[in-house]
Formats: sequence, C-alpha cells, structure tokens
Amino acid sequence: MSNIVLRAITGTFFVSLMVASTQLPWLFDILCLVFPALCVWELMRMFRYKIWVSIFVITGISTIMSIRLGYIEPISNYDFTPLIFIIFILAAQKKSEKISTLTLVGIIYILASFLFYQKLMHIEIINSKYNATACFDNTFILCMLIFIWTNDSFAYLIGRKIGKTPLSSISPKKTIEGTLGGLVCTIGVAFLLKYIYIIPEGNWFYVWALLVSLSATVGDLLESKVKRIAGVKDSGNLLPGHGGFLDRLDAMLFCSIISYLFFKFVPLF
Repeated sequence: MSNIVLRAITGTFFVSLMVASTQLPWLFDILCLVFPALCVWELMRMFRYKIWVSIFVITGISTIMSIRLGYIEPISNYDFTPLIFIIFILAAQKKSEKISTLTLVGIIYILASFLFYQKLMHIEIINSKYNATACFDNTFILCMLIFIWTNDSFAYLIGRKIGKTPLSSISPKKTIEGTLGGLVCTIGVAFLLKYIYIIPEGNWFYVWALLVSLSATVGDLLESKVKRIAGVKDSGNLLPGHGGFLDRLDAMLFCSIISYLFFKFVPLF
C-alpha cells in the first residue's frame, strides 16, 4: 500500500473519529481520557524515558482526567494530587535540567489543553450586546475542529503553491504566504458556518476563527520545536502515514486553551 493511500485512510479515520466525538458525548469523554495519555506517552518516548516511568506518568494523567470526567472519586480534596507524584518521579530521573523541565511543562500543557477542551463542551458564553448567555455545545466544538483543519490544509496547499518567505526557522517548510492563506480561508469558512449553523449575531465568531487560525499555527510550531530538541522527525508512529497523535493534535492543544480563555473572559460582541 502506497504512503499516500495509507495517509488518506488514516486521515479519514481520524477525522471521522473526531467529528463523531462531537455528536456522541460518551465518545467525547473517551477521547478526552485516551488522547492525553497517548500524547504524554509520545512525549516521554521522544525524550527516551524508561517505559516504566512513562507508564507511571500516563497513569497519573489518566487518573486526573478520570477525576475531572467524574469516573472516579478524587483521592483528596485536590484533583491534581497525582501531578505531585509525577513531578517527583521526573525529578528522580537522570535527565538534564532542560529536558526534565521541558518534559514537565509539556505534560502540564497537554493536560491543561484536554481539560480546557473538555470544559468547552459545557462553558457558558456571554453576549454583551444582547445581555444573554448560551452554552458552548458540540456545534462550536465541531466549528473549532473545522477551523483547525481548514487552516492546516490551506496553509499547506497555498504554501506549496506560492510560498517563498519562511515563517520561522523552527519549521522551514512553513511560509508567511501559506500562513496568511490559511488564515483567510479559515475566516471564509467562518462566514459559511455562521449561516449553516445559524450562529448568534455578532462579530465574535470571526474573531474566534481568527484566534483559532493563529493558535493552530503557534501550536504546530511549539510541537516542531519540541521535536527538534528531541531530535526526531515525528512524535510517534501510532498513526500510519501521519506520525503520532501529537503530530495530529498539536494545533488543537493550543487552540483549546486559547478558545477557553476567549469564551471565559471575553464578553462576546
């Protein structure tokens, strides 16, 4: 089987799984439990931690997510007690201070991203113009994913076609032209989705689409930087033709954080 066909099959399955999770609450919860563990596993493997250390860490991460999802009772008054044990086990490893710090920051970043992603399904958004609130539901989760995929796809296609100016030394293949193209196309898709899903009035939807586009690019660059430090091309090989889960979810991780902060603290207009 050629790499293109394999990549297409894997990509179709992954996108279908993500879309289905926005419509099926039980699948959404499963992905919020499984994906963080897989991402942290890949992070630990990139920096060549021992397998037992990786298992210990993902057990802690899975415990935290299970508590937040309501599947198990907290082991104390604080949901994040397992994180203390993770910090201890990382500190005990014979890794450089840079790698140990980067690993810990990466673990917290992945955990926070999925916690915010899960919270987005239930967060209330405020429309200051109409003095009204609404629940951020599966429609908006799906819109965010569509924004991310639109930005990623068109940034790649336009960058290959007309891209000449490198965006960053971190990822030489990314160009300013491609990035701007992805941003414009994402805003265009936002106009379309606003009418398909009958999104409440206001310019906030386009502002959010803009933030998602920019956040997706930043998230991609962050993961590229980590891979460069680790000296690897892909975060893993769990997704044939696509690399690892971190490679596929890098944009969503940062977008989830930015989207949550946007809807939590910025009154819509």
